[in-house]
Amino acid sequence: MTYQDARRLFTTAKNKDNGKPLSNHTRLKHIGETPNGDTYAIQYWNTYVVMIHEDGTYTLDSGGWQTITTKKRINEYAPVYVFQKNYEWFLEDNIPFYDGMKINSAGEVIS
Repeated sequence: MTYQDARRLFTTAKNKDNGKPLSNHTRLKHIGETPNGDTYAIQYWNTYVVMIHEDGTYTLDSGGWQTITTKKRINEYAPVYVFQKNYEWFLEDNIPFYDGMKINSAGEVIS
């Protein structure tokens, strides 16, 4: 999901404070200003698993819950593929996943 997609979809939320329901226990929320500009987030339970920034970057976070569904939400809404090998998460090219990692719109790790 791009920033523009998130912005457009959020306009259809009935209650902006609660966010836009996307799927089971998952909502699109508007976070507001961050160092990367205006930001929307995919919230799964109480964790912003994908933050979508106006500057075209994304922040990924499992919240310490590296579950099948958390990984599924990241894969669904971020421009990256996360997989598990030997109980550890990785991005393409065997890049280790870590909470708070930032990627660009091509799925490349930038920090």
